[in-house]
Amino acid sequence: MLESPERIRRPARSAALAPRWPRRPSRAALLALVALAGGCARELPSDYGHCRGSSSVNGTAVFANLLTQAGHKVRSWRWLSPRVQQNADVLVWAPDNFAPPSDKVRRWIEDWLLARPGRTAIYIGRDFDGASSYWTQVRQGTQGPQYKELSRQLADAQIDYNFRRSTATDADGEWFEVDIKPPHRQVSTLAGAPAWTAGVDPKQAKIEIGHRLKPPEFAEVLLASDGDALVTRQQWGDSQLLVLTNGSFLLNVALVNHEHRKLAQALIDQLGAPPKQVYFLDSRNRAELSILKVEPKDQRRDPSNPLNLIIAQLALLGALYTACRWPIFGRPRGAESQHLSDFGKHVEALGDLLERNANAERARGRLAHYRQMVHSDGATPGGASRGSGRRRLIK
Repeated sequence: MLESPERIRRPARSAALAPRWPRRPSRAALLALVALAGGCARELPSDYGHCRGSSSVNGTAVFANLLTQAGHKVRSWRWLSPRVQQNADVLVWAPDNFAPPSDKVRRWIEDWLLARPGRTAIYIGRDFDGASSYWTQVRQGTQGPQYKELSRQLADAQIDYNFRRSTATDADGEWFEVDIKPPHRQVSTLAGAPAWTAGVDPKQAKIEIGHRLKPPEFAEVLLASDGDALVTRQQWGDSQLLVLTNGSFLLNVALVNHEHRKLAQALIDQLGAPPKQVYFLDSRNRAELSILKVEPKDQRRDPSNPLNLIIAQLALLGALYTACRWPIFGRPRGAESQHLSDFGKHVEALGDLLERNANAERARGRLAHYRQMVHSDGATPGGASRGSGRRRLIK
């Protein structure tokens, strides 16, 4: 388990993480990432930016788990609401949208940052596709039919992503400017604050840069590569906004890489001492986040709360029990017939009578009399045994 940020010394971080993860991404690790989450090779989950309830290679569940291990409280939320405004210390948002945030969403988050000191908003740019990265790494070392099949999967992922990416345009979103003209490239060098670059080997990392998110002049560049900003910080009162150009070192498939986890830990360190209330904003494939003035009545409880799942399971078990106990399945059966000649009914009635009398001695006496008359020597109430009767008939 990862130690809390204040207990990790920067030079020793790689050693602390090494026992838990492989140093290089392997096909087995990537396949396990999807297999454990319930995915399969032909139906690779690739929804972007989802935290809870998703096994997508483009999700943020692994980063959320790292935050939990660091001592923070993680939740997933679908809108900007009074609960987020009141309780959240950190917002993490990876929108499935190449355009900057809308003005109303941006102003809401800015007001949230200014409302209380020590808050952090993390914005993750869209220009990265974990599915293409996944198929590229899994394909390495294969040959024959397997190589052809994986190449087909890679081509399908690239075509789909390039089509979505083609809708992007240059834009000014106040937090950054989107510049789509520079070519896509792989990062081979890293520069910036020592807290981010110490112990990180950029040649072992697999960071990509597509569209550039150019920060404003007052922003502090925490991590860059050959003049292109990767992580920037903007001060909002006593709070901060962290902008990541994309999720190529932070999304699920990316965090298989050992160097990327070092950068993820550097990002976690920026949040301050735990525990922080971290809310992952999930727009659920919508163009932008919804802003609500009142928490919906049927959604006041946190949808990521595990108690909700437990209660739902108990309700299902209760419904199954009720269905098994009450209805009559199959052909109806009639009530058991009552025979007046059934001697067992006489015994039961006599027992009930003795019980109501509460006379133990009388009950023992009647029981002894019954045994003597019926079970001891085969005698009948008339005094002669069945055996002697048979002998008289033979004579």
